[in-house]
Amino acid sequence: MKFLTIMSWKPENAETITEEFKKWKVPDGMKFLYGPCTVLGANKSISIVELNDEAWAKVDRYWRKYCKMEQYPLMDVAELMKITP
Repeated sequence: MKFLTIMSWKPENAETITEEFKKWKVPDGMKFLYGPCTVLGANKSISIVELNDEAWAKVDRYWRKYCKMEQYPLMDVAELMKITP
């Protein structure tokens, strides 16, 4: 499934986030469709990803100790039209 992912962190953790991102390996089952892009001055990163449940759990477990992660499901309009009356 596709998700809009927003990660945010405290300003004092910015250097730690950068260092962890350099070491982090994208898990199998996850693909970046856009980003990640840092929102300068806001201590946030925005990306659009496609991932399965196992990859989602791995990402969540890795990053939760460093930042807050919000994910919003995305659906193509054509897919949405198939399920709405």
